[in-house]
Amino acid sequence: MLKKLFKLALATSMIFNSLSCASLSVSAVKPDVAVSIDQVSVTMHQLESSNYEVPVFIRLKQTENLNSIEFGLETDENCCFEFITENTQAQAYGEMLNLEMSCVSSPDRMNYAWVTWAQNEPYFYDETSNILLAIVKIPETAQPDDIYYINYLTQSPLNQEKNHVWYNYGTKTHYTTDGTVNFTNGYIQVLEDEEALQGDATLDGKIDIADVVYTTRVVLGKDSFTSLQIKTCDINQNGIVDAMDSLSIMECVVGLLELN
Repeated sequence: MLKKLFKLALATSMIFNSLSCASLSVSAVKPDVAVSIDQVSVTMHQLESSNYEVPVFIRLKQTENLNSIEFGLETDENCCFEFITENTQAQAYGEMLNLEMSCVSSPDRMNYAWVTWAQNEPYFYDETSNILLAIVKIPETAQPDDIYYINYLTQSPLNQEKNHVWYNYGTKTHYTTDGTVNFTNGYIQVLEDEEALQGDATLDGKIDIADVVYTTRVVLGKDSFTSLQIKTCDINQNGIVDAMDSLSIMECVVGLLELN
């Protein structure tokens, strides 16, 4: 009987020890923090319309509270950055910022910035947070199929290697050393323009009097066309948009001419 009780006690002790070890191993696993940079595609027409400036959001997905964030961003050497860190300005681009970060860049290195943020109270948001908006100026020599990369990095403003920081003061967790920081680099990809209707100066998918008005304003020097609009409205294909093209679009609107 004593032997049976001893075996039962030993088995029970082993089970509890096993559960205890499992519990410790689970609690020791640090949750991931993930940051991603948008991967954006734009057409040549969109680039020309936006003065070759492309908005790119940097987003944070986390599973733990954070008190401080610090990391670097670098884009293609032919590009340069401007940053929007205030929510009111970011909303003009259709989205809001959940955090208002600080960015340090150098006049000698306009394609680089070091990003910082800190506060006393831990920040937690159980959905993806928009933490920064970069306005990337790409060169006007951009062509279809060009790709301009935006990379996450750990290089300081002094060109020295510096650990990026993702830190929770409350638990004293430094995720770059105790846990894992995952990041996804971004890019801007330039695409060919989609085919537009001939004579569609406004690029709204139809030919109407608004196209005649727009083309006439361009002919009179009161407005301008992008390369796609020139291609679309150069009806006589003489390399420029002139009064004859405006007249042809008018004839199309009233049904006297069919445009391909």
